[in-house]
Amino acid sequence: MDLNETPIKPGELTELTELEGGRRGRVFLLKNSIGQQLVIKFQKESTSSPVAATHILQKARAMTAKARKAEPADLDAISNGIKESAKLKFLEREWNGARADRSMPHALLMDFVEGQTIKSMLSQEWREVLEVITDETFQVQLGRILAADVFAGNNDRMFGAYRSMTAQQPTGWYNEGNLFIAKDKTGKSPKPVAIDNAFEPMQVMEIWDKFPWGAKMGFMSFGSLAPANEKLAWQEAGLLFEAFLEAAKESNSGHQPEITNLESTKTTFQRNVSFGAKQAISELLARGQGWKEQISLQGIDYKVMGAFRIRKRVLRQVSQGIEDVAKAIATANDVNQYRKWVLTHEYKVAELDMGPLLATEDSYKKFKRGKINS
Repeated sequence: MDLNETPIKPGELTELTELEGGRRGRVFLLKNSIGQQLVIKFQKESTSSPVAATHILQKARAMTAKARKAEPADLDAISNGIKESAKLKFLEREWNGARADRSMPHALLMDFVEGQTIKSMLSQEWREVLEVITDETFQVQLGRILAADVFAGNNDRMFGAYRSMTAQQPTGWYNEGNLFIAKDKTGKSPKPVAIDNAFEPMQVMEIWDKFPWGAKMGFMSFGSLAPANEKLAWQEAGLLFEAFLEAAKESNSGHQPEITNLESTKTTFQRNVSFGAKQAISELLARGQGWKEQISLQGIDYKVMGAFRIRKRVLRQVSQGIEDVAKAIATANDVNQYRKWVLTHEYKVAELDMGPLLATEDSYKKFKRGKINS
């Protein structure tokens, strides 16, 4: 089943399974007679958020399940593909009930990802933990996912970090079920795959001022901008590593010495995760990509697009080494101050030479276009 086809061509469906753990919706796994699998989620919210976020992950070269809006023709094709059999009779009624539920008028089609969550992986034999945590490709890909989530404002996957009076520590999982560990066909090279993505740039931005310590550190309990900053990305990667090892120890009491030995690989883990994050943020923030047009095509409304514009401005400053996020947000919300910051830090323009460039919006944009095209 190819998501590039509209409508989808499911063929003869032989399995229809409702998956547990679907947040804010009902999720079904479909399988046809030739073994192809597809996931569909009925939900209250528009599909524009997960589709836009998936687009960002793909642009960040992070592994993710493809996703698109399910059109009425797709739903008809799936309903027509359900095989008439006793095996599916009950679930077909459930499918039709979900489809007719007016409280969940939107449907999202997603590729099926075969793998396991980090939490379930950490409960496996300790050598599995060793294989995943120390794999360089896994580490770099994890950094790319973290960076893409920061860019999209997704707080529904990993964890942010917070600073208490005595320590800096992880808050715990937001929704660890949205990050799968998948292996290649040889059974090796474990990679993180993002599923059930979200584009919510307003979420973190609206409450920074309520957590001054979070803004100061670049962390907060509801989300984190740390992956955009090289220094803070290193720190947050260290917190992730410690959280992984702690979970592995809890699940493998008989192998704690072997798992403790992995602590010697922490620096490598931090280096590769922060490297992946730095690469992805740099690519996502590169000038001239036309993000407004890209995201608008996914059906995102103007209010959310406004928040996304401010988020990009903040991330651009954070990526340049600014750790005082409260100050970065203030600059991002003042268009004149932000343009001065861009001219100073990105283009090295002296303040005495800024006057003509800031005289009009057109003069500022013309200057930037010239730099992008040069």
